[in-house]
Amino acid sequence: MIINTNKNNYCDLERLDILPFVNDFRKSKYYNKARNIIAGDSIEINDEFLTILGLYAAEGNISVRDYGVCFTLHEKETYLQNLIINFVNKLCNKNVSNIIKKRNSRGVAVYVYSKEIALVFKGLINSGCKNKNVPDFVKTLPPYKQMSFAKGVILGDGHRRIMMQRGESHNISFGTISMQDRKSV
Repeated sequence: MIINTNKNNYCDLERLDILPFVNDFRKSKYYNKARNIIAGDSIEINDEFLTILGLYAAEGNISVRDYGVCFTLHEKETYLQNLIINFVNKLCNKNVSNIIKKRNSRGVAVYVYSKEIALVFKGLINSGCKNKNVPDFVKTLPPYKQMSFAKGVILGDGHRRIMMQRGESHNISFGTISMQDRKSV
């Protein structure tokens, strides 16, 4: 893990070591290098990663037996669908995702078929609506990086409204079932 500490006591992490999350799996008999693994032993901590991580906190879930990650979105949220697909495909150096239209609905599921990505996201944020939380390392990042995580949460569970009473005012809010998320975002 590469750390740059500045005068405000923020740790400006550049890369996240993923071995604590995936090492047991990589040593197991089920590990297969030909499958959808993360290229390398770390992930760059940038706007794209933090936004996807925040989006997972809002809209993501881990599949049965941690085989992958699923993001549930509206069919019109093509920007978010493409953001997820481009990020995970770049992370694994190949196409590991698929979009499936939900029946009788305007929803879509963006599936990410990578046990390693599932293990990293579950290890950082947890799984299940009520159990998710903001990762500790995000809380120590400089505010501009924390905003990238918050942007992902708001893109998933947020709402922006413009009120025209007595001038223009903008209101951004988000909803969550998790008390931990609500207190820390």
